[in-house]
Amino acid sequence: FRSKCRRRPTILGRDFISPVCFSHIAFSIERNRETRPETCSYFAPRMPFLPPETSLFNARYTLQNPIGRGGFGRTYRALDERTGRVVAIKECFPAGCERHEKRIVPGDFASHECLERFREMFREQARRLGQIHHRAVVSLFDCFDENGTTYLVMELLEGPTLLE
Repeated sequence: FRSKCRRRPTILGRDFISPVCFSHIAFSIERNRETRPETCSYFAPRMPFLPPETSLFNARYTLQNPIGRGGFGRTYRALDERTGRVVAIKECFPAGCERHEKRIVPGDFASHECLERFREMFREQARRLGQIHHRAVVSLFDCFDENGTTYLVMELLEGPTLLE
């Protein structure tokens, strides 16, 4: 799997390390952009979140705001319009990919094969999560493909993050 992928940044929580100069690049969810040292020649792929009020899955889900990001993707707070329930939507957005409008596409540090492999791993995560029924594990409500990527709709648990 790794041999098919091009060089990409190393993910450290919400931040990452430049694959060019190994300097620390910080990402701000609030400002939806990264900051890096001026001496670094690496320009991180555009990795913005989808804007609030974005509709997904034939307008069933409406995004409210981003709540996190990691090496595999982005997580949003959203409203299930059918049930009125607030949910978490996890978007498969692997490092090295870019967003072109709503669509996720491979960037300079990824290939189509890498993106498809990540999406398949994401779907496998959904299959396994859907088989688990335990009070200590979030419930999976839905899984769907849209915008060139895969989304998981899960139970939203309020509280501090693992980093907090």
